[in-house]
Amino acid sequence: MRAKNSVRRGGLRILLLALLAAVTLPATIAGLSAAPAGAADEWRIRIVSDDEPGTSVVVSGTIYARDGRTPLSGVFLEIHQTGIDGLYHEDENGEPRLKGRLRTDARGRYEFRTIKPEAYPSGGIPAHIHARVWGEGIPETAIDDYWFEGDKYLTAGMIARVEAEGDFSPVLSLANVEDGAVRCRRDIRLDIDPAP
Repeated sequence: MRAKNSVRRGGLRILLLALLAAVTLPATIAGLSAAPAGAADEWRIRIVSDDEPGTSVVVSGTIYARDGRTPLSGVFLEIHQTGIDGLYHEDENGEPRLKGRLRTDARGRYEFRTIKPEAYPSGGIPAHIHARVWGEGIPETAIDDYWFEGDKYLTAGMIARVEAEGDFSPVLSLANVEDGAVRCRRDIRLDIDPAP
């Protein structure tokens, strides 16, 4: 009987430690959740470690329905990008190293911390962050890449194409620096009607 109680107490201790860890581990670093890049229940994620070389960038925004006013909650946003070497991975066939997935909160908000990517070594294409969205009633869709203002490969034609999108432009301004990171905003309008 004593051995059984000892095992129960040991199991209870492990359960309590696991619960304590679950409550205390999601530490906040500079206001951002330290959730792993694949944690799809977080609306704020960090896809790079503190020692990742490059310019720190925080991108935030709101995902809206077609009307541009109704925020969409529960929308998944998945992103991936190159590092400062312009490569997704050391191995050409490897998975992108810098990637993340998040889910918008009740107000349609999202935020991710990363670094400013570099253009491909072959050049010709602006530095960018790929993105796709999906959710309940929203088919998986690639959206315009995130581009960066002032990129030498960002042509006048590319800018003109997205200029009409106004506040929903995928071109990010690098002017706002706060807490050692460039802070950018991009609101996204999806081609779906808001729920009735």
